Parts: sequence; C-alpha cells; structure tokens
Amino acid sequence: MTPSIGSEVLGLQLSRLDNVQKDQLALLVAQRKLLVFRDQDFAELAIQEAIDFAAYFGPPYSMLVCFIQSSKLNVL
Repeated sequence: MTPSIGSEVLGLQLSRLDNVQKDQLALLVAQRKLLVFRDQDFAELAIQEAIDFAAYFGPPYSMLVCFIQSSKLNVL
C-alpha cells in the first residue's frame, strides 16, 4: 500500500454489510484500488453465504491451478 493507492479498513465485518454498504464499498475499491480487511469471519459462514457475498460484486471467477511434482500431475 502507498499513500496514493490502498487503505486498511478497521472495525468492519464485511459479512454483515447491507446492499447500500456494499455499494459504498465498491466505490471505495474503485477509488483506492486496494483495500485490506483483517479478522473477517468468512471461514465461519456457510459456503453459500460467502459465495453470495462475493457474487454481489460480480460473477465469481475460478482458475484451475496445477503443478508437476515427481513426474505426477497434481491439480488443485
């Protein structure tokens, strides 16, 4: 993070935002380019709740990651 790009946001639990607050968050991301949120509770949510939160901002993107180790192909 630099003074012109990026911010750390304190005291905010993303999973508890309503739609108006999510819109404000999207605007802040557009302005600052990088936001850091520590100690979020997404690991404690049902997977569908976390997916729904992310989907509010656009379609989820997934990427196949693989690597070769000891002549075997491993896919993550």
